[in-house]
Amino acid sequence: LIDKSDSFGNCQAATTDDPWSVLKSRPTEFGMDTLVVSGAAPAVVTSVEAVGARNIRLAEVSFVAGDGTGNGFAYGDLRASAYPAAWAARRGMPASLPPLTPASTVVNGPWSRLPEWQVVIGVLPTSDAKASLSALRFTYRVDGHQHQLIGRVHAALSPTANGC
Repeated sequence: LIDKSDSFGNCQAATTDDPWSVLKSRPTEFGMDTLVVSGAAPAVVTSVEAVGARNIRLAEVSFVAGDGTGNGFAYGDLRASAYPAAWAARRGMPASLPPLTPASTVVNGPWSRLPEWQVVIGVLPTSDAKASLSALRFTYRVDGHQHQLIGRVHAALSPTANGC
């Protein structure tokens, strides 16, 4: 696997529409790293862990062909997906990720034809303090060999509007 992401962060603050009590009760979605399977064999992702986790836990992990899943909505809310058909065809854990080509992605759009897998997570805070993770660690197997990759994208949830 190769991480094609730039290093950046996502943060969702509590709002009037989504107060902290809601953010604590249902997973909040973040589109994270974009991964490319190099070579002809599929990569089987066997675990995804939060690195540098503070007051946060992973509740959901999916892999979506192409790109275009946004941030801040409830996990699985189709308003976060530019391509609902790609979201519907997502892969959960453990995920067997074949190499992609523009022709093998699910839908045709500006991001969806990128031959990459977008990692989409759902996270929950574990306390009333700001919650964050600095990266994701992917453990995967290719042709019987185990590998690890540390992602480049970080995420946070804040109980206050100015906490991001």
